Amino acid sequence: MAGASFEYDDAAAQERLNQLQEKLGDLTPALQDIGEYLMNSHQQRFKDQVAPDGTPWAPLSPSYQRNKARNKNRILVLNGYLEKSFRYQVGNNELNFGTNVPYAAHHHFGTKPYTIKPKTKKALAFGGAVVKKVNHPGLKARPLIGVSEADTEEILRLLDEHLEL
Repeated sequence: MAGASFEYDDAAAQERLNQLQEKLGDLTPALQDIGEYLMNSHQQRFKDQVAPDGTPWAPLSPSYQRNKARNKNRILVLNGYLEKSFRYQVGNNELNFGTNVPYAAHHHFGTKPYTIKPKTKKALAFGGAVVKKVNHPGLKARPLIGVSEADTEEILRLLDEHLEL
């Protein structure tokens, strides 16, 4: 996935996956359950406006919040594209989870200050003034993808459930 994804390498989960593969051979049902859980977990994080470790996302800058037409109080939500972009794929006994939204990584890791220039020869309209470029202060990091301790516990519970089948 081109936007943002992560690798999850937990020894206890890997041990259970190995046991499950020995028992059933096909990890698809368990990985699909984990994928669905991660979808729900990440949707809840957008509602709660928190990083995987539970820390609140950095607040919006006052100037951006003033100019934001919709979802004024929701961080990382303008049109809902990013929030609704998370997907998972299961194949070859592997689970891929993430988003293909290119700017997801910018929000996740933050950016350094940068200059915005118009894509055409037309000037930018910014704050009621017409300008040829805008110096952007950069984006604050707002980690949006990952696995929390609670997620790990649920992943292990799901794997144990499949081992009992």
